[in-house]
Amino acid sequence: MVVNECLNFIKSHKTVFYLDEINQSFHEDIHEAEIDCNFNAQELLDQLPDAYRMVFNLYVLEEYSHQEIADTLQISVAVSKTQLFRAKEKLRKIYFQQQKKVKNENV
Repeated sequence: MVVNECLNFIKSHKTVFYLDEINQSFHEDIHEAEIDCNFNAQELLDQLPDAYRMVFNLYVLEEYSHQEIADTLQISVAVSKTQLFRAKEKLRKIYFQQQKKVKNENV
């Protein structure tokens, strides 16, 4: 119900979403031993552009399909998939930047 109300609010304000460019070649090696689980997920999500965050939340947290997301947000399935991919990449980038910052502060 909350999700639908939020989506209705966004639709009523005719919000336009702009996709920022994300370097597709950005990939860091992830070693499970190096991953620090001490982080605030909400802070990471708050740093995503609105369009990415909405698709990410609908897909990951609300378990909508890409077709449902596309219908709800009036976008194509391809845009839904692309925004989810870019959201994950941006979250990964933000997370690793924060971890580097924390390590530098501790040194």
